[in-house]
Amino acid sequence: MMPADAPSPDPASRSDPVVPRRAPWWMKAIVLVVALALALVGAEFAVRAIPAQTLGFEYADGEFAQPKEFDTDRTVNSLGFHDVEPGPKRDDVRRVLLFGDSYIGDVRHPIPQTPGRRLEHYLNARSPDQEYEVIAIGNGGWGQIDQINVWETTGYKLKPDIVVTLMLTFNDILDNNPAMSRDAQSQKNEMVQPRPGRTNLTSENAPLFWVKGSRLNQLLSHRLARVGRAGGGDSIPLAYEVYALDESEAWAKAWKVTEDCVTHLSDDVRGRGGVCAIVTASTPHGVLGAKRGLEALQAAYPAMKDRRWDLDGPDLRVKTLCERHDIPFLRLESAFREATAAGRELHFKYNGHWNAEGNDFAASFMADFILRIDHEHAAESANRPGPKEIPVPADG
Repeated sequence: MMPADAPSPDPASRSDPVVPRRAPWWMKAIVLVVALALALVGAEFAVRAIPAQTLGFEYADGEFAQPKEFDTDRTVNSLGFHDVEPGPKRDDVRRVLLFGDSYIGDVRHPIPQTPGRRLEHYLNARSPDQEYEVIAIGNGGWGQIDQINVWETTGYKLKPDIVVTLMLTFNDILDNNPAMSRDAQSQKNEMVQPRPGRTNLTSENAPLFWVKGSRLNQLLSHRLARVGRAGGGDSIPLAYEVYALDESEAWAKAWKVTEDCVTHLSDDVRGRGGVCAIVTASTPHGVLGAKRGLEALQAAYPAMKDRRWDLDGPDLRVKTLCERHDIPFLRLESAFREATAAGRELHFKYNGHWNAEGNDFAASFMADFILRIDHEHAAESANRPGPKEIPVPADG
Protein backbone atom coordinates (compact mmCIF):
# COMPACT_ATOMS: atom_id res chain seq x y z
CA MET A 1 0.00 0.00 0.00
CA MET A 2 1.25 3.48 -0.87
CA PRO A 3 1.88 5.84 2.09
CA ALA A 4 -0.89 8.37 2.71
CA ASP A 5 1.34 11.37 2.20
CA ALA A 6 2.91 10.05 -0.99
CA PRO A 7 2.17 12.09 -4.12
CA SER A 8 -0.08 10.50 -6.70
CA PRO A 9 1.72 9.33 -9.82
CA ASP A 10 1.41 11.61 -12.80
CA PRO A 11 -0.75 9.87 -15.40
CA ALA A 12 1.34 11.48 -18.12
CA SER A 13 4.50 9.80 -16.84
CA ARG A 14 2.97 6.29 -17.03
CA SER A 15 4.27 4.25 -20.09
CA ASP A 16 2.57 1.25 -21.70
CA PRO A 17 4.66 -1.86 -22.52
CA VAL A 18 6.29 -1.75 -25.97
CA VAL A 19 4.78 -4.28 -28.38
CA PRO A 20 7.11 -5.11 -31.32
CA ARG A 21 5.59 -4.52 -34.70
CA ARG A 22 5.31 -7.58 -36.91
CA ALA A 23 7.01 -7.41 -40.28
CA PRO A 24 4.55 -7.37 -43.14
CA TRP A 25 4.15 -10.60 -45.13
CA TRP A 26 5.76 -9.13 -48.20
CA MET A 27 8.93 -8.34 -46.28
CA LYS A 28 9.10 -11.92 -44.98
CA ALA A 29 8.67 -13.16 -48.52
CA ILE A 30 11.54 -10.99 -49.71
CA VAL A 31 13.83 -12.31 -46.96
CA LEU A 32 12.85 -15.89 -47.80
CA VAL A 33 13.48 -15.36 -51.50
CA VAL A 34 16.86 -13.72 -50.84
CA ALA A 35 17.89 -16.56 -48.48
CA LEU A 36 16.80 -19.17 -51.02
CA ALA A 37 18.64 -17.37 -53.82
CA LEU A 38 21.82 -17.21 -51.74
CA ALA A 39 21.50 -20.91 -50.94
CA LEU A 40 21.04 -21.77 -54.63
CA VAL A 41 24.00 -19.61 -55.62
CA GLY A 42 26.12 -21.33 -52.98
CA ALA A 43 24.94 -24.75 -54.16
CA GLU A 44 25.69 -23.79 -57.77
CA PHE A 45 29.27 -22.82 -56.93
CA ALA A 46 29.66 -25.99 -54.85
CA VAL A 47 28.46 -28.24 -57.70
CA ARG A 48 30.68 -26.44 -60.22
CA ALA A 49 33.67 -27.33 -58.04
CA ILE A 50 32.89 -31.07 -58.29
CA PRO A 51 34.78 -32.86 -61.12
CA ALA A 52 32.73 -34.32 -63.96
CA GLN A 53 33.95 -37.83 -63.15
CA THR A 54 32.44 -37.50 -59.67
CA LEU A 55 29.18 -36.05 -60.97
CA GLY A 56 28.95 -38.80 -63.58
CA PHE A 57 28.29 -36.63 -66.63
CA GLU A 58 29.40 -33.74 -68.81
CA TYR A 59 26.89 -31.40 -70.46
CA ALA A 60 27.58 -29.71 -73.78
CA ASP A 61 25.66 -28.83 -76.93
CA GLY A 62 22.36 -30.00 -75.49
CA GLU A 63 23.55 -33.48 -74.50
CA PHE A 64 24.56 -35.20 -71.27
CA ALA A 65 27.59 -37.36 -72.01
CA GLN A 66 29.75 -39.66 -69.93
CA PRO A 67 32.77 -37.92 -68.39
CA LYS A 68 35.89 -37.82 -70.51
CA GLU A 69 38.35 -40.42 -69.24
CA PHE A 70 40.89 -40.50 -72.08
CA ASP A 71 42.03 -38.86 -75.31
CA THR A 72 41.21 -40.88 -78.42
CA ASP A 73 44.18 -41.92 -80.58
CA ARG A 74 43.10 -43.06 -84.07
CA THR A 75 46.58 -43.69 -85.48
CA VAL A 76 46.48 -46.72 -87.79
CA ASN A 77 48.99 -48.82 -89.73
CA SER A 78 48.80 -49.85 -93.39
CA LEU A 79 46.38 -52.63 -92.44
CA GLY A 80 43.99 -50.04 -91.03
CA PHE A 81 44.38 -51.02 -87.37
CA HIS A 82 45.63 -49.20 -84.27
CA ASP A 83 49.01 -50.91 -84.01
CA VAL A 84 52.60 -50.66 -85.19
CA GLU A 85 53.45 -51.36 -88.82
CA PRO A 86 54.07 -55.10 -89.29
CA GLY A 87 57.28 -56.09 -91.08
CA PRO A 88 58.02 -59.12 -93.24
CA LYS A 89 57.69 -62.50 -91.55
CA ARG A 90 61.02 -63.74 -90.19
CA ASP A 91 61.71 -67.45 -89.71
CA ASP A 92 63.47 -66.91 -86.38
CA VAL A 93 60.61 -64.90 -84.85
CA ARG A 94 57.36 -66.40 -83.57
CA ARG A 95 54.48 -64.29 -84.87
CA VAL A 96 51.29 -63.91 -82.81
CA LEU A 97 48.11 -62.62 -84.42
CA LEU A 98 45.83 -61.11 -81.76
CA PHE A 99 42.17 -60.77 -82.80
CA GLY A 100 39.52 -58.87 -80.86
CA ASP A 101 36.95 -56.12 -80.77
CA SER A 102 37.41 -52.63 -79.28
CA TYR A 103 39.43 -54.12 -76.42
CA ILE A 104 42.15 -54.91 -78.99
CA GLY A 105 41.51 -52.07 -81.44
CA ASP A 106 42.18 -49.86 -78.42
CA VAL A 107 41.92 -46.21 -79.53
CA ARG A 108 41.64 -45.16 -75.88
CA HIS A 109 45.41 -45.39 -75.47
CA PRO A 110 48.47 -44.53 -77.51
CA ILE A 111 49.83 -47.55 -79.35
CA PRO A 112 52.61 -48.40 -76.82
CA GLN A 113 49.95 -48.88 -74.10
CA THR A 114 47.60 -51.13 -76.10
CA PRO A 115 47.16 -54.84 -75.23
CA GLY A 116 49.07 -55.95 -78.31
CA ARG A 117 52.15 -53.89 -77.52
CA ARG A 118 52.12 -54.88 -73.84
CA LEU A 119 51.71 -58.54 -74.82
CA GLU A 120 54.76 -58.39 -77.11
CA HIS A 121 56.74 -56.79 -74.28
CA TYR A 122 55.94 -59.58 -71.82
CA LEU A 123 56.48 -62.37 -74.34
CA ASN A 124 60.01 -61.20 -75.08
CA ALA A 125 60.81 -60.33 -71.47
CA ARG A 126 59.90 -63.87 -70.39
CA SER A 127 61.39 -65.77 -73.32
CA PRO A 128 64.97 -64.52 -73.82
CA ASP A 129 65.87 -67.42 -76.13
CA GLN A 130 62.97 -66.90 -78.53
CA GLU A 131 61.79 -63.62 -80.05
CA TYR A 132 58.08 -62.92 -80.49
CA GLU A 133 56.17 -60.28 -82.39
CA VAL A 134 52.48 -59.44 -82.00
CA ILE A 135 50.16 -58.08 -84.68
CA ALA A 136 46.91 -56.75 -83.19
CA ILE A 137 43.79 -56.71 -85.36
CA GLY A 138 40.64 -55.43 -83.69
CA ASN A 139 37.74 -53.08 -84.17
CA GLY A 140 34.76 -51.87 -82.14
CA GLY A 141 31.58 -53.89 -82.64
CA TRP A 142 33.34 -56.94 -84.05
CA GLY A 143 32.24 -60.48 -83.36
CA GLN A 144 33.80 -63.70 -84.57
CA ILE A 145 32.07 -63.31 -87.96
CA ASP A 146 34.09 -60.16 -88.61
CA GLN A 147 37.31 -61.78 -87.44
CA ILE A 148 36.80 -64.70 -89.83
CA ASN A 149 36.28 -62.27 -92.70
CA VAL A 150 39.54 -60.48 -91.89
CA TRP A 151 41.37 -63.77 -91.45
CA GLU A 152 40.32 -64.95 -94.91
CA THR A 153 41.29 -61.69 -96.60
CA THR A 154 44.31 -60.50 -94.62
CA GLY A 155 45.12 -62.56 -91.55
CA TYR A 156 46.41 -65.77 -93.11
CA LYS A 157 48.71 -63.78 -95.41
CA LEU A 158 50.58 -62.56 -92.32
CA LYS A 159 51.65 -66.19 -91.70
CA PRO A 160 51.13 -66.22 -87.92
CA ASP A 161 52.47 -69.07 -85.83
CA ILE A 162 49.88 -68.44 -83.13
CA VAL A 163 46.39 -66.94 -83.46
CA VAL A 164 44.70 -65.74 -80.27
CA THR A 165 41.13 -64.43 -80.18
CA LEU A 166 40.26 -62.19 -77.25
CA MET A 167 36.54 -62.84 -76.92
CA LEU A 168 34.25 -60.54 -74.93
CA THR A 169 31.29 -62.86 -74.41
CA PHE A 170 29.24 -59.94 -73.06
CA ASN A 171 28.72 -58.64 -76.60
CA ASP A 172 30.63 -60.84 -79.08
CA ILE A 173 27.90 -63.50 -79.06
CA LEU A 174 25.32 -60.80 -79.73
CA ASP A 175 27.42 -59.40 -82.59
CA ASN A 176 27.43 -62.84 -84.21
CA ASN A 177 23.70 -62.45 -84.88
CA PRO A 178 23.57 -59.28 -87.05
CA ALA A 179 19.79 -58.83 -86.77
CA MET A 180 19.88 -59.06 -82.98
CA SER A 181 22.90 -56.75 -82.89
CA ARG A 182 21.00 -54.09 -84.84
CA ASP A 183 18.06 -54.38 -82.45
CA ALA A 184 20.41 -53.96 -79.49
CA GLN A 185 21.93 -50.84 -81.01
CA SER A 186 18.51 -49.30 -81.66
CA GLN A 187 17.47 -50.02 -78.09
CA LYS A 188 20.75 -48.62 -76.77
CA ASN A 189 20.19 -45.35 -78.64
CA GLU A 190 16.76 -44.92 -77.06
CA MET A 191 17.58 -45.77 -73.45
CA VAL A 192 18.51 -43.08 -70.96
CA GLN A 193 20.83 -45.56 -69.19
CA PRO A 194 22.11 -48.04 -71.81
CA ARG A 195 24.84 -49.16 -69.39
CA PRO A 196 25.12 -48.64 -65.63
CA GLY A 197 26.59 -45.19 -65.07
CA ARG A 198 26.17 -44.11 -68.69
CA THR A 199 23.48 -41.76 -69.93
CA ASN A 200 21.76 -41.18 -73.24
CA LEU A 201 20.12 -37.90 -72.26
CA THR A 202 19.41 -34.70 -74.20
CA SER A 203 18.07 -31.37 -73.01
CA GLU A 204 14.75 -32.15 -74.70
CA ASN A 205 13.99 -35.27 -72.66
CA ALA A 206 15.72 -34.23 -69.41
CA PRO A 207 13.16 -33.80 -66.59
CA LEU A 208 12.82 -30.42 -64.82
CA PHE A 209 15.62 -28.97 -66.94
CA TRP A 210 14.81 -25.26 -66.93
CA VAL A 211 18.16 -23.47 -66.64
CA LYS A 212 20.52 -25.19 -69.06
CA GLY A 213 23.53 -23.15 -67.99
CA SER A 214 23.11 -24.13 -64.35
CA ARG A 215 25.34 -26.96 -63.19
CA LEU A 216 22.99 -27.52 -60.27
CA ASN A 217 19.98 -27.89 -62.57
CA GLN A 218 22.00 -30.23 -64.80
CA LEU A 219 22.80 -32.43 -61.80
CA LEU A 220 19.18 -32.46 -60.60
CA SER A 221 17.84 -33.33 -64.04
CA HIS A 222 20.50 -35.99 -64.67
CA ARG A 223 19.74 -37.71 -61.37
CA LEU A 224 15.98 -37.58 -61.91
CA ALA A 225 16.39 -39.13 -65.35
CA ARG A 226 18.48 -42.00 -63.97
CA VAL A 227 16.16 -42.62 -61.02
CA GLY A 228 13.05 -42.41 -63.18
CA ARG A 229 14.70 -44.44 -65.96
CA ALA A 230 12.72 -42.47 -68.51
CA GLY A 231 12.84 -43.35 -72.19
CA GLY A 232 12.76 -47.13 -71.96
CA GLY A 233 15.06 -47.54 -68.96
CA ASP A 234 12.66 -50.01 -67.34
CA SER A 235 13.58 -52.56 -69.99
CA ILE A 236 16.67 -54.75 -69.90
CA PRO A 237 19.46 -53.93 -72.38
CA LEU A 238 19.53 -56.73 -74.93
CA ALA A 239 23.28 -57.28 -74.45
CA TYR A 240 22.70 -58.54 -70.89
CA GLU A 241 20.40 -61.29 -72.19
CA VAL A 242 23.56 -63.31 -72.84
CA TYR A 243 23.52 -64.05 -69.09
CA ALA A 244 19.88 -65.21 -69.04
CA LEU A 245 19.22 -68.85 -68.16
CA ASP A 246 16.09 -68.87 -70.33
CA GLU A 247 17.71 -68.78 -73.78
CA SER A 248 15.72 -67.59 -76.78
CA GLU A 249 15.92 -69.00 -80.29
CA ALA A 250 17.82 -65.89 -81.47
CA TRP A 251 20.47 -66.40 -78.80
CA ALA A 252 20.77 -70.09 -79.63
CA LYS A 253 21.42 -69.10 -83.24
CA ALA A 254 24.08 -66.58 -82.14
CA TRP A 255 25.86 -69.27 -80.11
CA LYS A 256 25.75 -71.69 -83.04
CA VAL A 257 27.35 -69.10 -85.34
CA THR A 258 29.97 -68.38 -82.67
CA GLU A 259 30.95 -72.03 -82.40
CA ASP A 260 31.08 -72.41 -86.19
CA CYS A 261 33.39 -69.38 -86.49
CA VAL A 262 35.67 -70.52 -83.67
CA THR A 263 36.07 -74.04 -85.06
CA HIS A 264 36.50 -72.80 -88.64
CA LEU A 265 39.34 -70.49 -87.60
CA SER A 266 40.95 -73.16 -85.43
CA ASP A 267 40.83 -75.77 -88.21
CA ASP A 268 42.32 -73.36 -90.75
CA VAL A 269 45.14 -72.24 -88.43
CA ARG A 270 45.99 -75.83 -87.51
CA GLY A 271 45.94 -76.82 -91.16
CA ARG A 272 48.64 -74.22 -91.74
CA GLY A 273 50.75 -75.62 -88.90
CA GLY A 274 49.85 -72.99 -86.31
CA VAL A 275 48.24 -72.83 -82.89
CA CYS A 276 44.81 -71.28 -82.26
CA ALA A 277 43.58 -70.24 -78.81
CA ILE A 278 40.71 -68.39 -77.13
CA VAL A 279 40.97 -65.88 -74.26
CA THR A 280 37.82 -64.41 -72.69
CA ALA A 281 38.01 -60.82 -71.43
CA SER A 282 36.71 -59.29 -68.21
CA THR A 283 33.80 -56.88 -67.83
CA PRO A 284 33.27 -54.01 -65.35
CA HIS A 285 30.33 -55.86 -63.76
CA GLY A 286 31.95 -59.30 -63.92
CA VAL A 287 35.04 -58.25 -61.97
CA LEU A 288 32.81 -57.60 -58.95
CA GLY A 289 32.03 -61.31 -58.78
CA ALA A 290 29.02 -63.19 -60.11
CA LYS A 291 26.80 -62.30 -57.13
CA ARG A 292 27.83 -58.67 -56.58
CA GLY A 293 27.99 -58.01 -60.30
CA LEU A 294 24.43 -59.26 -60.78
CA GLU A 295 23.22 -57.16 -57.84
CA ALA A 296 24.78 -54.08 -59.47
CA LEU A 297 23.01 -54.82 -62.75
CA GLN A 298 19.70 -55.43 -60.99
CA ALA A 299 20.04 -52.11 -59.16
CA ALA A 300 20.41 -50.37 -62.52
CA TYR A 301 17.73 -52.46 -64.25
CA PRO A 302 15.11 -53.64 -61.72
CA ALA A 303 13.33 -55.71 -64.38
CA MET A 304 16.25 -58.16 -64.15
CA LYS A 305 15.06 -59.20 -60.68
CA ASP A 306 12.16 -61.14 -62.20
CA ARG A 307 14.39 -63.60 -64.07
CA ARG A 308 17.34 -65.92 -63.45
CA TRP A 309 20.87 -65.01 -64.57
CA ASP A 310 24.41 -66.37 -64.47
CA LEU A 311 27.26 -63.92 -65.08
CA ASP A 312 29.76 -66.79 -65.32
CA GLY A 313 27.64 -68.74 -67.80
CA PRO A 314 28.88 -67.35 -71.15
CA ASP A 315 32.60 -67.72 -70.35
CA LEU A 316 32.09 -71.25 -69.04
CA ARG A 317 30.13 -72.09 -72.16
CA VAL A 318 33.06 -70.96 -74.31
CA LYS A 319 35.37 -73.02 -72.12
CA THR A 320 33.24 -76.12 -72.77
CA LEU A 321 33.23 -75.32 -76.49
CA CYS A 322 37.02 -75.11 -76.48
CA GLU A 323 37.40 -78.37 -74.57
CA ARG A 324 35.11 -80.07 -77.07
CA HIS A 325 37.26 -78.94 -79.98
CA ASP A 326 40.65 -79.18 -78.25
CA ILE A 327 41.28 -75.41 -78.37
CA PRO A 328 43.48 -73.88 -75.62
CA PHE A 329 41.41 -71.57 -73.40
CA LEU A 330 42.12 -68.86 -70.82
CA ARG A 331 39.57 -66.93 -68.77
CA LEU A 332 40.86 -63.54 -67.57
CA GLU A 333 37.86 -62.66 -65.39
CA SER A 334 39.11 -64.83 -62.52
CA ALA A 335 42.39 -62.93 -62.19
CA PHE A 336 40.64 -59.58 -62.65
CA ARG A 337 38.24 -60.42 -59.81
CA GLU A 338 41.08 -61.09 -57.41
CA ALA A 339 42.81 -57.86 -58.40
CA THR A 340 39.57 -55.87 -58.06
CA ALA A 341 38.90 -57.37 -54.63
CA ALA A 342 42.40 -56.22 -53.65
CA GLY A 343 41.51 -52.64 -54.58
CA ARG A 344 42.91 -52.33 -58.10
CA GLU A 345 40.87 -50.46 -60.72
CA LEU A 346 41.49 -52.07 -64.12
CA HIS A 347 38.47 -50.79 -66.07
CA PHE A 348 37.48 -47.24 -66.90
CA LYS A 349 34.68 -46.27 -64.52
CA TYR A 350 32.27 -45.00 -67.17
CA ASN A 351 33.59 -46.24 -70.50
CA GLY A 352 33.96 -49.79 -69.17
CA HIS A 353 36.99 -50.90 -71.22
CA TRP A 354 40.36 -51.72 -69.72
CA ASN A 355 42.41 -48.74 -68.62
CA ALA A 356 46.18 -48.71 -69.15
CA GLU A 357 46.74 -50.77 -66.01
CA GLY A 358 44.08 -53.22 -67.17
CA ASN A 359 45.78 -53.61 -70.56
CA ASP A 360 49.06 -54.37 -68.87
CA PHE A 361 47.47 -56.77 -66.38
CA ALA A 362 45.71 -58.73 -69.14
CA ALA A 363 48.82 -58.82 -71.34
CA SER A 364 50.89 -60.30 -68.54
CA PHE A 365 48.50 -63.24 -68.07
CA MET A 366 48.09 -63.75 -71.81
CA ALA A 367 51.87 -63.87 -72.26
CA ASP A 368 52.25 -66.73 -69.78
CA PHE A 369 49.37 -68.57 -71.44
CA ILE A 370 50.80 -68.13 -74.96
CA LEU A 371 54.30 -69.21 -73.94
CA ARG A 372 52.88 -72.35 -72.36
CA ILE A 373 50.77 -73.40 -75.34
CA ASP A 374 53.59 -72.54 -77.76
CA HIS A 375 56.03 -74.75 -75.83
CA GLU A 376 53.44 -77.54 -75.74
CA HIS A 377 52.93 -77.21 -79.49
CA ALA A 378 56.67 -77.33 -80.10
CA ALA A 379 56.99 -80.48 -77.97
CA GLU A 380 54.12 -82.16 -79.78
CA SER A 381 55.63 -81.27 -83.14
CA ALA A 382 59.00 -82.70 -82.11
CA ASN A 383 57.41 -85.99 -81.01
CA ARG A 384 55.14 -86.28 -84.00
CA PRO A 385 56.46 -88.91 -86.44
CA GLY A 386 57.45 -87.55 -89.81
CA PRO A 387 56.57 -89.08 -93.15
CA LYS A 388 57.79 -92.64 -93.61
CA GLU A 389 60.87 -93.01 -95.73
CA ILE A 390 60.11 -94.96 -98.90
CA PRO A 391 63.00 -97.24 -99.87
CA VAL A 392 64.41 -96.69 -103.31
CA PRO A 393 64.65 -99.96 -105.27
CA ALA A 394 68.14 -100.96 -106.35
CA ASP A 395 69.07 -100.65 -109.98
CA GLY A 396 68.84 -103.74 -112.12
